Amino acid sequence: MIGKGLRRELLPLVLLFLFLLVYSLLFSSLPEKIPTHFGSDGTPNGWTSKTLFPFLVLAMGLFLHVLLTLLPSIDPKGEALRDRHPLFITIRNSLLIFLFVFSLMSLWIAKVGRSPRWLVGGTVALLFIFIGNLLPRVPANWFVGIRTPWTLSSERIWKKSHRVGGILFVITGLGILLLSLLGLNSGTAMFALIVPMVLFVAFIYPFSLFLREKRAHKEKP
Repeated sequence: MIGKGLRRELLPLVLLFLFLLVYSLLFSSLPEKIPTHFGSDGTPNGWTSKTLFPFLVLAMGLFLHVLLTLLPSIDPKGEALRDRHPLFITIRNSLLIFLFVFSLMSLWIAKVGRSPRWLVGGTVALLFIFIGNLLPRVPANWFVGIRTPWTLSSERIWKKSHRVGGILFVITGLGILLLSLLGLNSGTAMFALIVPMVLFVAFIYPFSLFLREKRAHKEKP
């Protein structure tokens, strides 16, 4: 019978095995450089040598794995996070799946030499939608979520900011998906969609809640 700890690590191990298997099978047919960064229209604008590529992917995966597995033990709010450990494992596994898919996409684009305009934008859109669905469930901590001085100053501000942030992340993700499918995912369009949302979620809304809470405390007799 598989132990609980091994079951928890089964998905990361399977993803690791599949990535190394695909990379090994494709290695001889890959060009010398693998795209690792893309513009808003899906065009590659950053590359890594095919020899270093797996080490880059493994380093990113290891960082996510260690951070989100050990977060309840290393966060100053650790005691309050221990019963939410399964949530952080879910986040960890989901981000590892995204990294796996993104890595396979990079290998495929390198092999065929082109990228459909919608592919990268669609993948990023799904990540935004996924984050939006998880944000309202993330408890206050120092490593994951909308971590600003105002959200960390109050449990109420943290919860409200993450609830509103979750909704806006999903809406933004759907907007990115629509732009990508229509072939309108230019740098200007993506900037106009993402930047105002990030500014509102990370700064304007939490700060307004902080000022409101501060004013309420002053008005108390």
